[in-house]
Amino acid sequence: MAIQIHSKAGAFSPGSNLWVLPQLKQSNWTKTVDWYLNFQVSRMSGHKAVELSEPIRHIMEQSEHTYIEPKLTEDAPLLIASANRLPNSQTVVLQFDGKIDDWFKRIKLIWYKLNRPRMRIFLPTAIKESEIIRYWPNMEEQHLVTFVPFDSEAIR
Repeated sequence: MAIQIHSKAGAFSPGSNLWVLPQLKQSNWTKTVDWYLNFQVSRMSGHKAVELSEPIRHIMEQSEHTYIEPKLTEDAPLLIASANRLPNSQTVVLQFDGKIDDWFKRIKLIWYKLNRPRMRIFLPTAIKESEIIRYWPNMEEQHLVTFVPFDSEAIR
């Protein structure tokens, strides 16, 4: 079975439960999806965790409860429930640092943790089909994954 590549015209068609995109700066696809998601991706890029107020910290100390501050790395994936806004169930925005090998490895890890749903990957760069096949060589998995090519004309 050959790799399934979507045309740009069919990029937002139904058929995949999970969409994976690079961060906003790397893809106009992400900018368009962000618009449909009511700018959730943009808002999360500037999000700072709220610190506990002093009265709440004091109450926790008195009641002998410990507070563990949530810590996320800068490249942590953003998972958005998108069923009400897009023709999919979940959208993942995953930091792309220029290394397609590492990006595909992280996608595959997320995909397996989500129990391998039908997935559409919006590519951050123009890559060859041979590079894609290297990460999805298993023929029984290839029907679950489709790819949308990089739109080099749209990036400015």
